[in-house]
Amino acid sequence: MNIKSIVRCSLVLACLLNLCQVALAQRVDTLALIRQLIKAGTASRQLPMHLEMELKSSTNFITSEADTASTRGSFYLLPQASYIRIGEAEQLLTDSLSLVVSNKLQRMMLYKDGQSSWMSMAIPGGPGWQDSSTAQIAAKYIIQYLPSNKEGDAYTIADKRLLQATTLPREWMQIQLEAGSNRLRSMTTIKRTLVPLSAADYASIRQNVNLADKLVNISDKEYYLIREQETSFIYTSISHDPAIRIPVVIADRVRRDQEGAFQPVEGYKNFVLTVY
Repeated sequence: MNIKSIVRCSLVLACLLNLCQVALAQRVDTLALIRQLIKAGTASRQLPMHLEMELKSSTNFITSEADTASTRGSFYLLPQASYIRIGEAEQLLTDSLSLVVSNKLQRMMLYKDGQSSWMSMAIPGGPGWQDSSTAQIAAKYIIQYLPSNKEGDAYTIADKRLLQATTLPREWMQIQLEAGSNRLRSMTTIKRTLVPLSAADYASIRQNVNLADKLVNISDKEYYLIREQETSFIYTSISHDPAIRIPVVIADRVRRDQEGAFQPVEGYKNFVLTVY
């Protein structure tokens, strides 16, 4: 091997080593960001908790009234009991009972095993990751830190899985933390799906300047609209004061009668109660 070949190989090896060092640094940075988000989520879900927030939904392709809804949520979470209200719906939880109330429909559903906790799943505390899964998370998502501003730190999380025939992530999230703390300020998620279109609908939507860049044409045979569903959670207040108390308990909605059966209390007599 002549001197030129040795020099060339040395340069190639140096470049490869540099790329490996950059990749390793980026991986370390990504793992650090994941741990920071896990820390923020854990702190936000600490009990007891009283959370007030706004929930807003929007989409570029409306299929139901809920797609563009805006409502408020109140969460009182204690180790032994919880009260959650989202819009007109309520859920009251204890270790053994779960009561879901729809004031709009005048219906109540009581679960004796306490397993129905669908509303509590709506509490956003970050992505909900576990510290033990950082390597798997790094393999699934692209995570970026946005420089701090007066509103605090921000992070974006993009799914590495791309939407078919596009360069867009299937899911995207932005998390905003309060300045100088790990407390969540807001969280926005965007979920993308493909809506099949006819050739005629595709041609018509192309004339819409707001949707033209959301169209997908696969070999002039398959046509789709990229539907984006955006949901924002805006934390207006959050407290972990040990003095927090539940404002409403199950006995304020239903009680046992003399035979031991649950019945709606005064003020809710017109509600239909179903016991599971």
